[in-house]
Amino acid sequence: MRYLAVDYGTVRIGLALSDASGLLARPFRIIKHIARQADAEQLAQIVQEIGAECLVIGLPMDEKGELSERARSIQRFGSVLAELTVAPIIYWDESLSSQDAEQLLAQQRKKRQYIDDVAAAVILQGYLDYQNPTNSYSTEP
Repeated sequence: MRYLAVDYGTVRIGLALSDASGLLARPFRIIKHIARQADAEQLAQIVQEIGAECLVIGLPMDEKGELSERARSIQRFGSVLAELTVAPIIYWDESLSSQDAEQLLAQQRKKRQYIDDVAAAVILQGYLDYQNPTNSYSTEP
């Protein structure tokens, strides 16, 4: 199964894609945030183009593990997107994904202007590893 992960930001939207077996996540693309409806339409088109069978949307939780205001906004985006695609949508805790992406790039001594797609890959790899606990792959930027 091919998964597409979304790190939905207020300026940029990071995307990550799994391999066909659904075991390994990789950064895919960064698109510019425009508006909820326009973003959803663009993502629905990408889902169709690449044949993604499932969407994993990062959802930021607060310190107590509860939905933040930003998380509720992302859920509203997910609702609009759900109307435009048949691919199921799964929300996955994205807490610290940007920090993890920065650390991953630092370890690999890579510098990038934007890390949104790497953060999406971190989110997706966490979900894939959860689905398959024997998965020994790591995120590849």
